[in-house]
Amino acid sequence: MSQIYSTDRLPSMSLFVPFAKATGLMQPDFEQVLQSLPSVSCIISDGFLSWKQKSASKFGIPRAIWDKQLRREHLPCRDS
Repeated sequence: MSQIYSTDRLPSMSLFVPFAKATGLMQPDFEQVLQSLPSVSCIISDGFLSWKQKSASKFGIPRAIWDKQLRREHLPCRDS
């Protein structure tokens, strides 16, 4: 079975909600990696991984949302 990394690869849109919920399972590991890094100036992610805002706030790190269609940042990152 192949792994699914984006919603356009789902065999059925009925799997969208379970897929979206499953992405939240990455949050504890993501936060563990954040804690292990010496310095993080910002987190850049798309709007789909909305839980990253909670992680960014938890660690006081700005989050920039990258809009793939507009190809621009919505929030600036701080200088390190």
